[in-house]
Amino acid sequence: MVGLDYGVAIGVLTGLLTFIPYVGMTIGMIIGLLVAYFQFGFSDGLVLTLLVFIFGNVIEGNFITPKLVGDKVQLHPTWIIFSLLAGGTLLGFTGVLIAIPVAAVIGVLVRSTLSNYKKSALYLGYPLVSIKTVNNSSTGDDVVEAEAEYMPASASRKENNDEVIKADNSKSSSDGDRKSSKRGRPRKVI
Repeated sequence: MVGLDYGVAIGVLTGLLTFIPYVGMTIGMIIGLLVAYFQFGFSDGLVLTLLVFIFGNVIEGNFITPKLVGDKVQLHPTWIIFSLLAGGTLLGFTGVLIAIPVAAVIGVLVRSTLSNYKKSALYLGYPLVSIKTVNNSSTGDDVVEAEAEYMPASASRKENNDEVIKADNSKSSSDGDRKSSKRGRPRKVI
């Protein structure tokens, strides 16, 4: 690009060393600038070589690496960049080295917690109070009794037909603070 002797070899070496954050790019830039100095002296060639390394570092550090690493650890590139910045700010070079593994662990924990929450009774809208209709034999009328108990999310509505109030979908959809969930069960919107 600039006409630097051994430019391809220096670029390949720098690319192979970039798995070590900052160190690979620094070693490649030092070698490239030394070769440019001996080839061009203090001229435009040296400045252009420096600009190529700066441009390459910006592109690699802000776009290529976050995309490649983010796909492997299932993190968005923004989170990769944020974790590298936070790790470097908090722990310096050591923080940069451990930032992505720590962010990946946090990502797994958050995804697992969110998945468990979405399977919970709280998210699915199962009532914590079960309602029973009991026939009063002396008057012949039905009496409604309420019992406070936890109904797990895995409990089937079919097994508990007599204990759970069936929601009238038309009534729950017109009610402003209630919303029908995926399976037709009423769910209170918080």
